[in-house]
Amino acid sequence: MALDEDVEKLKVRIELMKKCYFKGFGNLVYAVIVNCDNYLHEGREEESKRLVLQELDLVEGHYKTIPFEQLDSNSDFAPLFVVRDLLPPFGQNTRTFLDSPKEQALKELHSQMNVIGSVGELYCHNFQKRLGELRQIPGYEKFRVLLTDYKGCQFGM
Repeated sequence: MALDEDVEKLKVRIELMKKCYFKGFGNLVYAVIVNCDNYLHEGREEESKRLVLQELDLVEGHYKTIPFEQLDSNSDFAPLFVVRDLLPPFGQNTRTFLDSPKEQALKELHSQMNVIGSVGELYCHNFQKRLGELRQIPGYEKFRVLLTDYKGCQFGM
């Protein structure tokens, strides 16, 4: 009976982690920086600015959907709380950069992006770890979750 309860708890945790998971998060954060660089150096101001704001809106919008009140900040979900706290300054600095693009500001954004991306990878690692734990249990070896990215494409994990 205890094993069944543990399996059920793990499945519930994985489902909650899935709800919070943002397939393509790191790519979008990186794209913000690439398009900021294009904005500063490539002479494609309007297109780059539009893309930066679109990508930033997707990232910020996703974080608004995460049910933080249901999560434990000292667990697998801890990286989500860290990124949640890092995103507002990153967003503000990005918007300030778009108003007054400077090389130093771009370098600072790049540093922020690296930290956000690294912390995001920790959440991905935690998610994969929990999936791996479930797959070690007989009968769940081929357990998969279906994720949808920001473009609507589905991925099995």
